Amino acid sequence: MIQTFNVDKANKALVLVKPVTEDLREEMEILTQLQSQGAHPTDPKAKIHVERLKHHFEELKQVGCIALEPEKGLIDFPSFYGEDPVFLCWKLGEEQVLFWHGIHEGHEHRKDITIEPILA
Repeated sequence: MIQTFNVDKANKALVLVKPVTEDLREEMEILTQLQSQGAHPTDPKAKIHVERLKHHFEELKQVGCIALEPEKGLIDFPSFYGEDPVFLCWKLGEEQVLFWHGIHEGHEHRKDITIEPILA
């Protein structure tokens, strides 16, 4: 069963999610740099970072959120808008969860919770 969040629960989860997201983005930047230098993910220099990425994705999974665009620091929290499944959306650098979007919409369609409140 998928864990769902309301805004308060998602904001409380940020205590764990924020540092993991920072680490995840950093590892992705390192891997991108190594790849641009010709390293393959199985190369010893890259392999440790691949393993760290897997660990960070697992940490986020344990919390119940999803990193769909980790290189941008974008994290989704499964939620509901009435009976419709949606994602509460947070981006690294934001102080709290302030946006949501439909499950078939991308982050470019984020809706401001203060303008279109979500009642989950």
